[in-house]
Amino acid sequence: MSTKHQKSVQASGKNDSGQEVKLVHQEAYQGPLPHPDLLVKYEEIIPGSAERILSMAEKEQQHRHQLENEVIKKEIAQKGRGLNFGFTLALLIIVVGAYLLIIDKSLQGFSLILGSIAMIIAPFFFNKNNNQNK
Repeated sequence: MSTKHQKSVQASGKNDSGQEVKLVHQEAYQGPLPHPDLLVKYEEIIPGSAERILSMAEKEQQHRHQLENEVIKKEIAQKGRGLNFGFTLALLIIVVGAYLLIIDKSLQGFSLILGSIAMIIAPFFFNKNNNQNK
């Protein structure tokens, strides 16, 4: 619900010394509500319409804020699920690595354990470097 309002006035003539003078006045307005001059005209045509337009703008803003809050809550929940899934997967890989160590498959067991630990630790180092560059 964005409105644009532009008004341009031009006048030309000659000044006292006979030089041609041109006066240009431009006005531009942009916003979620109509220009105040237009709002007055709406009110003159339909009494009470200015209040209805303001109420409509307030409801739209409230709706937009509610949607943004819902999106933020869903993003937080999604990140939490991702962290839980990653932790569970890393734990499972470490358990499998420990099992391989127990049954004398030491190379494969150490590989799984070290690989999963590296995947857990790596984002902290890369994230720290990205924050220092900003």
